[in-house]
Amino acid sequence: MRTMGGLLLLLALGCSSSNDTTPTATPGGGNTPAGGASPIGGPAAPAASSFVAVSNGSLTLAGQPFHFAGTNNYTFLTYAADAGLRPQIDAVMASADSLGLAVIRTWAFNDGSGWNALQTAPNVYDPAVFEALDYVIDAAGRAGLKLILPLVNNWDDYGGMNQYVAWSSTASAHDDFYTDAECKAVYKQYVADVLNRVNTFNGRAYRDDPAILAWELANEPRCDSDPSGDTLTSWIAEMAAWLKSIDSQHLLSAGSEGFYGPADAGKNPWNWAAATGVDFKRQHGLAAIDLATCHLYPHGASLPATVAWLQALAADAALLGKPLILAEYGQQQPLALRNTWFQAWGDAIYADASAGGAFAGACFWILYDESYPDYDGFGVYAAHASTRAVLSDLADKLDGL
Repeated sequence: MRTMGGLLLLLALGCSSSNDTTPTATPGGGNTPAGGASPIGGPAAPAASSFVAVSNGSLTLAGQPFHFAGTNNYTFLTYAADAGLRPQIDAVMASADSLGLAVIRTWAFNDGSGWNALQTAPNVYDPAVFEALDYVIDAAGRAGLKLILPLVNNWDDYGGMNQYVAWSSTASAHDDFYTDAECKAVYKQYVADVLNRVNTFNGRAYRDDPAILAWELANEPRCDSDPSGDTLTSWIAEMAAWLKSIDSQHLLSAGSEGFYGPADAGKNPWNWAAATGVDFKRQHGLAAIDLATCHLYPHGASLPATVAWLQALAADAALLGKPLILAEYGQQQPLALRNTWFQAWGDAIYADASAGGAFAGACFWILYDESYPDYDGFGVYAAHASTRAVLSDLADKLDGL
């Protein structure tokens, strides 16, 4: 989903790299000691059972099946960089808990020169904003929530891939991000620096923190210049292998919207979706990708068509042996319309999950703090009692599996 404005300004693209040579990424990074070790006297390594894992195509936690309802909130990183706004993050987490939600998906990136940017130049970071990400991860762990963390945006909000292109001396267009040597090196080093980061609140490296359910290589990666899917598939394979060489404990997703590629274009409810470079089966079939994902907004399709799409994705994810997460789903107000679509999508997910299918969970877009404006009509607030009842019911049913 493209995120909205207000205080969260779209990031400028005018910064260019000052390096004349292509940087070389190194697996060690962040604020860890040499070799990426945790600080002396730091916390003991968490038990392997505290991480969400995949077993026989399903998610597990502590050896038991794990199904969940969750939400998205993209404001956490930028808000946490302002100590006065942290209570809003705590309030959203408390609201999620009151709904029975177990997972929140939120950005682990903010690139460029925008408000509270994390990566202000290639592999140069604002320490206060990195501490903000520390706060978000630690707060989630203390609240008993799991996080899904994308590492770059396809869209220009929060800098995105176009910011990497602007930093590069050899790239000129969005899709160069996937093939340009400078872009790939900066991204790889960013991944290493984030995963090796030692949290200043709990002393634990991010790669060792069970509060993180999964990393996403990107939010909604697309490559319109190569509808075959070859370019995007190659990039996902390369970056997945890189990330897994640093962190083998956490699950990994490509961050895909889940569109079918040209070979299965008829399964999409939108005729444009197969031309985006996304290919559900090829890209989720990669060995280093643990989780299949999809995102669902009506985009003019009928409700039955979108339900059929979810069912097709679940069947194909099961064939791939990958758990499936509806990582974003949204419908604008009025509430009665939203509730109808949420109910139908939730029913399809629960029906598949309760029958032993691939669906593991779903994260709606978007749970806001009461003070945050609803820029696009997708926001869910405390006053939306009817929507919250639909969401809470799904959470209860999935948690009971």
